[in-house]
Amino acid sequence: AKSPHRAVRVLCPSGHLMHARVPKELWLRWHRRSCDSCGLRITNVAASYTCKECWYHLCVGCAAPFSALAAFSSVASSPTASPTPVSQCLSPENIQTGDILMVGPDWWGIHHVVLCCGPMKPTQPHIARQIVDNEPHLTNVQLFECPTIESSRPLKGLDSAWYSARSFYGRFPSNDGGWQPELFAVGDIPNGGKLVGVNKKLIPVKVLFHPCRRPFGQSTSGWNSSEQLPRLDTISFAKSVESSRTVSRRWSRRTALAAITTRNPTLKASDYPDEPGRAKLMVDLRKRWGKPPICSSVAIQVWQRYFDIVSESEDVAVIQILRWMPAFCDKMPPSTLLKTLTTSEWALCEDFGADRPA
Repeated sequence: AKSPHRAVRVLCPSGHLMHARVPKELWLRWHRRSCDSCGLRITNVAASYTCKECWYHLCVGCAAPFSALAAFSSVASSPTASPTPVSQCLSPENIQTGDILMVGPDWWGIHHVVLCCGPMKPTQPHIARQIVDNEPHLTNVQLFECPTIESSRPLKGLDSAWYSARSFYGRFPSNDGGWQPELFAVGDIPNGGKLVGVNKKLIPVKVLFHPCRRPFGQSTSGWNSSEQLPRLDTISFAKSVESSRTVSRRWSRRTALAAITTRNPTLKASDYPDEPGRAKLMVDLRKRWGKPPICSSVAIQVWQRYFDIVSESEDVAVIQILRWMPAFCDKMPPSTLLKTLTTSEWALCEDFGADRPA
């Protein structure tokens, strides 16, 4: 039986829907504010939730009990319940197929988007030893790995333009014997490769949890209604990844510039109220899948193809896209993708201090 769908939303005290935000690309130095709940200064590299109407801000730690935790708890969190801090509830092993990693930001304020193609799990001991032997400063780091796919200017796959890899992430021990909640990108092994490439410096990682996980839905059957939200069908998702990868093109500077300068790359369901309009949109989206990508294009295109695969009609596919991945893949920079998805019931988290997955 299906569980009823529960929305993952963060609301301000006035009841307005809040969205997550990170510094806009090339605007890192101007992203400074404090949390209106706990008073914590929100740094230039951190994410936060914002109410545009009230100009009310929450750090991810204060917002997370009402967003990310709802993706793993069968009991809805309440603002009056003093919920356990999210950093004590989630482990890197909660990261699953289809989740989106936001790696960064770099000096220019740009996050790099990486798509998870499998669950995150502890790194195999012989690989961990190889990493530590090459980088002794990582001796005490707890290492994790998951298969990923991405598009970037310097990287290219062996048999496609997109870069598929076995990626490694880590967290440092804390003084109390547990683990610090911050997750870092450590390095990767490209598919078909044997040597681990370790990053010159550890890069912080934020995670967007997709909504097709428990307790949102139990069925893995195809969608025949816009109100149904089955659990992720990992076989169909893998088909979407493979279909996208085999026709992929190289990362494009022109697409990156267009994405940064585009004002409204988010799709609105209200603009497509009837089936003929949605049919035209689907034709447009499929054309955009074939355009040269940027890093955020990968996650958008794979998820939209996935909805096309699992839905029982084209119109249902478009309705699902408008609800869960409402974006033009060639116009959406990473900062806007994060803002858009956190108003489409994806949950943002940047703290993973638990020993075991929730």
